[in-house]
Amino acid sequence: MRRNVVNSGGDRLRRAGELTRLPRGASQVKRIGHGVIMTPDLPGAIKWYRETLGFLCSDDVYAGDAANVIASFNRCDRGKVYVDHHVFLCIQGDRSGLNHLSFRCRTSTT
Repeated sequence: MRRNVVNSGGDRLRRAGELTRLPRGASQVKRIGHGVIMTPDLPGAIKWYRETLGFLCSDDVYAGDAANVIASFNRCDRGKVYVDHHVFLCIQGDRSGLNHLSFRCRTSTT
């Protein structure tokens, strides 16, 4: 698998100012691991994702009172079939939009 220099750990600026482009070739993405969405209407968004897409709550994160949910981890409903603990996180924020996606990659390029 191709490794890219990332800005993390103790040297968060080691790639500062450098544009990163992956070489052309077959995608190494096997599947999306999880997605995170931010929204100013967290209760409404959680309700919609659970009712419309069938997500199940894994964990809700709250600040202070348990009714003050600030983030919600959710998983797919596959009955008795194991699924990752969470595939979707919805977080309270000032604006609506995609926060990030996590990708699971193949272990080799062949």
